[in-house]
Amino acid sequence: MREPKRNKIQSHYTALSKNYGGSIDYVNFQFYAYDSSTSVSEIMNYFNAQESRCSGAKVLASFVMGGSGGLSPANGFFLACRKLIDSGKLHGIFVWCADTSQSNDFQYEKQCRLSS
Repeated sequence: MREPKRNKIQSHYTALSKNYGGSIDYVNFQFYAYDSSTSVSEIMNYFNAQESRCSGAKVLASFVMGGSGGLSPANGFFLACRKLIDSGKLHGIFVWCADTSQSNDFQYEKQCRLSS
């Protein structure tokens, strides 16, 4: 089940890059679009593959509040971010969405700031 979803997600990024790559400065790599069982190493592989397709755009990692998918903060999101930062590949973190984050006093946004 994971393989078809991964391919579908990557195909959207590939089409976007192919058609508009020269006009895109930043790409929100939506970690939350993948299955919630996705591992740190899988996300690292997906991120690296995406970065190679981005025609020079800076890639941002993201997660969704509420844990509806992908690699969550509780399951290694910040570990993956640390590895990407250490390799000079991560250009920012995107948290979806502020309305939900506000209810926990922006805990993860604060943690993102400390992770950089």
